[in-house]
Amino acid sequence: MKLKNKTFSMVLTAIFGAIILFLSLVPNIGYITIVPGVSITIIHIPVLVGIFLLSLSGSIYLGVFFGLGSLMVAFMRAATPVDEAFKNPLVSVLPRILLAIITFYLIKFFKKINIIKPGKIILTVIVSLVTGFGIFFGINEFLRNILADNYMNYRLIINIGIIVLILAMIAFYIYYIIFKSGKNAYIPSVFIISTFIHTILVLSSLLIFKPSAFELMLGENQTVINLIMLIALTNGILEVVIATLIGTPIVVAIKKKVDDNDDTTI
Repeated sequence: MKLKNKTFSMVLTAIFGAIILFLSLVPNIGYITIVPGVSITIIHIPVLVGIFLLSLSGSIYLGVFFGLGSLMVAFMRAATPVDEAFKNPLVSVLPRILLAIITFYLIKFFKKINIIKPGKIILTVIVSLVTGFGIFFGINEFLRNILADNYMNYRLIINIGIIVLILAMIAFYIYYIIFKSGKNAYIPSVFIISTFIHTILVLSSLLIFKPSAFELMLGENQTVINLIMLIALTNGILEVVIATLIGTPIVVAIKKKVDDNDDTTI
């Protein structure tokens, strides 16, 4: 589902770029602040939607728009050391360009997997492993910080509860991907994996290029890795749910419209 009309693709890239910058620059729309230093990002949704439609170069442009928006926001209204870190293009721009490139090829890869006979099973295994790992360790780290010394007393119950939650989510995903989505099964899979990748890329860039940003946020007996896992939960999981629920129906609707017009698709 890539547009082959170059002029239309350029116009579409500009439109998505404008949407991305608008969401970036208007406070609490693209970056929804939970607490200072921790925000839920929804700007990656139009980025991912656009990548489903555009070529590699167009996708990279969307990644650049995403990164430049983050860079400008850091200079305009940085409030914490983490926010200040995004003034470095290696933290704000580079991860978003990498996200665009990775997602472009991820779409191709997942789409090819989806058309083979065991494709849906493979997609389910990949998504289940990634989300299960993130949810299990993320919630554990979150509750470890909340319960402090009492955490060990409830660890078994917590782990059982998390496993039940993961199994329920996997069951829902399997139901959707096998019985509801058909040939579009790869679309929610891309949103889930790409959103996790975005969180990992940004946090990794912070850790590599601006590790001091985490120092003031560290709690007692907390390591940087533990803190990253905690942020990955508060940001990553919510962003995955939001991106998948919003992005999937948009792409499915656009795909249906585009696929109906043989002159604009390949």
